[in-house]
Amino acid sequence: MTITPSFAVLLTCFNRKAHTLACLEKLYAQTADLSRMAVYLVDDGSTDGTAQAVATAFPKVKLLQGSGALYWNRGMHLAFATAASTGYDYYLWLNDDTYLYPTALQDLLATHQGLTKKETILVGSTQDATSGELTYGGYRRSSRWHPFRYHLLEPSPSNPLPCDTMCGNCVLIPREVVAKIGIINPDYHHRWGDVDYGLRARRIGCSLLVAPGYVGACSFNPQSNIWENRSLPVAARLKAVNTIKGLHKRDWKRYTRQFGGFFWIFFWLSPYARILATSLLPGKK
Repeated sequence: MTITPSFAVLLTCFNRKAHTLACLEKLYAQTADLSRMAVYLVDDGSTDGTAQAVATAFPKVKLLQGSGALYWNRGMHLAFATAASTGYDYYLWLNDDTYLYPTALQDLLATHQGLTKKETILVGSTQDATSGELTYGGYRRSSRWHPFRYHLLEPSPSNPLPCDTMCGNCVLIPREVVAKIGIINPDYHHRWGDVDYGLRARRIGCSLLVAPGYVGACSFNPQSNIWENRSLPVAARLKAVNTIKGLHKRDWKRYTRQFGGFFWIFFWLSPYARILATSLLPGKK
């Protein structure tokens, strides 16, 4: 007799009520056995009625209140820490703008349960609902010498593919990995926590695999990269790069220092040098 694994779904949200409700609707419509599923949602101070709407439409969701200053990474840390205090067989990271396909959860669990190595993180890939293009998923290193150059890995239709780290839009993490590495690093504000988790997992011997096919639809969000827009004034680009949703200089420094090796400081400074070069030098715009 096969025992259904217990799993916690972890989300965080802020003022995206329509997205959050649609995401949860797709989650609860999964073909998987949801009898041992618990959903932990951090509402980070939404003012659009998200928490109230979720409580009404999905009363089983465990709502956690944030201060409004948690952003994605620290919101996910709160959800992860709360769920881990109970303990589950699996933890599923899920962005609230990711709409799972009906069999996504069933397929992820079946794929992981078929693996020989249980200390494996399984990364789900998402695609644009209109174009079908890959938007988020697993990253593979694209440069031998540059530690921060990655490209998104197109999923195979039928086989899991190894990757180096991941976006956190849809990630299945088994308890065996959590036992070794713990939960997401709360030192980051918004970005880097997902990439950091994947890199740290690999450092201690865990594996990362991109699951076959696509797990759902999620449009690409370009807002965190507006500092790369060369048509903006240099002052505006430098301001944007240091926001919490940009690189955020302290978070970027922490990330590059941990994974950049001996020359980490050059990688830390490189975005600022690139802004100056592309904004001020003739012929670079």
